[in-house]
Amino acid sequence: MRKQAVGKAFQQTLFGDDAASRVAVTDQYAFEFHAQAYVPSRDYDGRFGHFDFRKHFYGRMGDFDSREEFECACQLDMWAQQGLIQFWVRNLVRREGSSFFLQKADGRFYPDFLCQLPGATGQPGPILAVEYKGADRWNGAEDDRLIGGLWANLSEGRCRFVMVKEKRWDWIEEKAVIASSKSPKSFPKTDMFLNRSSVAGYLTFAATSDRGGSETAYADASI
Repeated sequence: MRKQAVGKAFQQTLFGDDAASRVAVTDQYAFEFHAQAYVPSRDYDGRFGHFDFRKHFYGRMGDFDSREEFECACQLDMWAQQGLIQFWVRNLVRREGSSFFLQKADGRFYPDFLCQLPGATGQPGPILAVEYKGADRWNGAEDDRLIGGLWANLSEGRCRFVMVKEKRWDWIEEKAVIASSKSPKSFPKTDMFLNRSSVAGYLTFAATSDRGGSETAYADASI
C-alpha cells in the first residue's frame, strides 16, 4: 500500500497537470563521464560477435545483455563513422561515478546508450539516449518510456530519447537526424531553478577521452 502511494505521488509530481511548475531539466546538478572513470563490471569479450568499434568514447566497453543490444551498438558506431553521431557510450548499470540514470518511483532507469550528436561549428549538439528492449519486455517498460520522454520534452531541444524494439534502427536514425537539424546554436550553462524540486541535472563528457579525443559535450540530463 505504501509503495503504491509513493508511486502515485511520484507520477503526479512528474506528469500531473501542473508538473511544469515543479519539474525541469536543469544544469543545477552535473554528471560527467570522466575520461578515466569508466569501470565496467565486465568488458565486452566478443560473445555476440566481433565489430571494429571506432567511435565509443572509451577504449573499454561494457558488456551487452543480448545480441540485439550488440547489434544496436554496431549500428550506432556505423552512424558515428558516417558523421551522424559524434561519439557514443555504452552506459553502465549501478556503477557509482560511471552510470547515468533517470530516477523513477521504484528505482532508476539506466538507458543502454548515450550518444553525442554533432552541433553547430564549435558547439556540442544534443544528447541522444537510446534504450533497446526485447519485444517480450516492451509492455513492462512503460515507466522507462515515460521518464525518458519527459526528460527529452523538458530539455528545450538539448536531449532526445528513443526506445527501440525489433531492430527498428530507423527510430534511432529519425531522432538523430531531427535532433541534429534542430540543434540549438549553443548550450549555455545557465541555471534553471525550480519552484520546488528538480529531477534533472547536467550531463557532460570529459574534454579528453581515453582514446585521446578532444571533444567536449554538454547537454541537460537527469541524475
